[in-house]
Amino acid sequence: MLTRRVVPSVRVLLAAVGVLALSDAGLAQSPAPSLLPLLASGWPAGSFAAQAPKLGPTTARVISDSKVDPAFQSTKIARIALLPFANAIQFNDCSRTLAKHLVVELGQKHPEYKVVAPDELMNFITSSKLDDEFNVFLGDYLNTGTSRQDFLTLIGAKQQIDAVLLGKINTCGNLRGRLVLDVEMSLHRVKDARRVWWGRDSTANLRSTDLQEASQDVADVLARYVGRPAF
Repeated sequence: MLTRRVVPSVRVLLAAVGVLALSDAGLAQSPAPSLLPLLASGWPAGSFAAQAPKLGPTTARVISDSKVDPAFQSTKIARIALLPFANAIQFNDCSRTLAKHLVVELGQKHPEYKVVAPDELMNFITSSKLDDEFNVFLGDYLNTGTSRQDFLTLIGAKQQIDAVLLGKINTCGNLRGRLVLDVEMSLHRVKDARRVWWGRDSTANLRSTDLQEASQDVADVLARYVGRPAF
């Protein structure tokens, strides 16, 4: 008796290993998403017909959350003032360290903006005797998340500032041997105090062990996502 041998079609076999057949004449192959970690762990690239597509540096971390107002696209920004964190007194060391990293990261990732550092802005506020107004401004932001138009108009006119970047530190401390830093920031237009971007990031799922490392990581992510939504 003759036994017929059933041979699965090429398309079925390719689908079984996650390869997409673009046409019967020619196949563009790539390993299935579930197999990509195996490549990263040391599997030889020759194990597959083609290597995985380049997805960018492995160190490029996605922000925890980020929102963009449509008005951001039509907002002309040349100078951004990075204000001290609204609760800097509560997190003194964290706020100073994070602010330094933010100034560097913003300057590197957004050369289109002139970034006014917190120390420079505070020198102007103190010399102009605006400390009380500034404290009221920060208090309103902490309580409501909004910014006072009168104060922004004042510093905007005298410092030629188009927007301010301000925020607050939600968490900064050691947790089971890790340094957990959780920060949220927002970008407000000076002309109408409208919030055109908001972002929040945390090192809760990372293995940061010291303040410098955690601050560098959060500053890198926040700076990259200014003006961008979370994906």
